[in-house]
Amino acid sequence: MMGSTPIWKGRFIKLQSLAFDGEGRLHAADCYLNMIQILDPLTGTYQDSYGSFGTDMGMLNLPLDMFITLGGQVVVTNAGNRRVEIIETMP
Repeated sequence: MMGSTPIWKGRFIKLQSLAFDGEGRLHAADCYLNMIQILDPLTGTYQDSYGSFGTDMGMLNLPLDMFITLGGQVVVTNAGNRRVEIIETMP
């Protein structure tokens, strides 16, 4: 870490899937970091993130693909957990 900002913000190990939400923000799933980052679609600047590694409901383990519904739900193929994850709320 540099200061209090984690070095992974806006960076990826294995970018796997991209989707736009209703506000035009770009969501990017990284299957090694097991999280989804929200980026400004014009500049690529990090805005926020959600998801964390684990096996409990709502946690990610090898997210491979995702899409965002018109209602704002994020649907993620959670391969390592062998299920489809529906994330009801995002930042």
